[in-house]
Amino acid sequence: MGKLIFISGGIKSGKSQFAVELLKNKKEVFFVTTAQARDKEMAESIKKHRQARPKKFITIEESVDIVSKIKNLGKSSNIIVDCINFWVANMLNCNGEEKILSDAKRLCQILKKFHLSVVVSNEVGLSLVSVNPLGRKFQKVLGKVNQIFASCADEFYFMFSGIPLRIK
Repeated sequence: MGKLIFISGGIKSGKSQFAVELLKNKKEVFFVTTAQARDKEMAESIKKHRQARPKKFITIEESVDIVSKIKNLGKSSNIIVDCINFWVANMLNCNGEEKILSDAKRLCQILKKFHLSVVVSNEVGLSLVSVNPLGRKFQKVLGKVNQIFASCADEFYFMFSGIPLRIK
């Protein structure tokens, strides 16, 4: 059984950079990206994230079905999933809450089979309640998904302005 680390925090709090730091010296690292370049600003953000990663990391781009892309990797693999909030947003386009929560539990189980897995997600519990129904649904579902990962994780870090605070 491998180790799962969950990293949460605010937007631009240093979560992705911390995840990379944790695995930068590992031999084989798969970096699962979930964001989609749907506009120019997002394309630029994805480009900057890609440039910040070590070149030896193997990128897997998957916005919805992460399990199918990683389930056959070797048990000695190291994996970063960045980030769960985009995955939840993508899943909300075609799935209900129960399916997303079920898939989150399954993803946790799969990730714990690898040597070391690191999962990154934005914290939504410290922000304002959204003014529209879809935004509120996203906050509710992501909050529940984050709780699943925090519960399943062997270690949990919360990022504050680039500084990790170990919670668990």
